[in-house]
Amino acid sequence: MKVIICVDNEMGIAFNHRRQSRDRILIEDVIKMTEKALFCAPYSKTLLEEHPHLIVSETPLDDAMEENYVFAEMLSLSAYAEKIDTLVLYRWNRTYPSDKTFDLDLSHFTLISSENFVGYSHEKITKEVYVK
Repeated sequence: MKVIICVDNEMGIAFNHRRQSRDRILIEDVIKMTEKALFCAPYSKTLLEEHPHLIVSETPLDDAMEENYVFAEMLSLSAYAEKIDTLVLYRWNRTYPSDKTFDLDLSHFTLISSENFVGYSHEKITKEVYVK
């Protein structure tokens, strides 16, 4: 399974049960990268509703198959570590308040690409792709 997640400088993913930030250029990149099925939780549906093959599920990490992408905006990943073969990490390059953090051990992954781009609301967003 391929997982997409956004993090801040401290690996935060959420604050007060909501996303820390959003950026429409980042979402355009996600849609372009995931031409086939993209799974997400209902919370993320409004961000991704333009995706032609969006599958909204209460349990996207359980429902996605090996070849599928999951936009794991607010989801805990540690229990799915064995199923995840690719991780796409978008770094906001800012520090936001957070009460939920990224919980996957990156030492089991290898960074294969990293690129910076200018977002709509962020001067710099870094996209990193990791594989096992």
